[in-house]
Amino acid sequence: THETTLRPAMFVLSNMLAAGEGGPADAQEARRWLELAGELEYPEALQQLAMLEPDPRKAELLMRQAAHAMMHRPR
Repeated sequence: THETTLRPAMFVLSNMLAAGEGGPADAQEARRWLELAGELEYPEALQQLAMLEPDPRKAELLMRQAAHAMMHRPR
């Protein structure tokens, strides 16, 4: 689907915004794009969200979602 194709771009944009590539760094906007990619079950976004999550239980849930999304990734 159209959203599936945009997931990697959302993830890359998030990382660019976080690092300040192409403009000033914007952590809030970076997080917004990362969460959008995560909501669309992009494994890399879910994994990164898990690493940023301070609550260990929520982090574990996000890692499990990332693993599930990776196993069911469209080929």
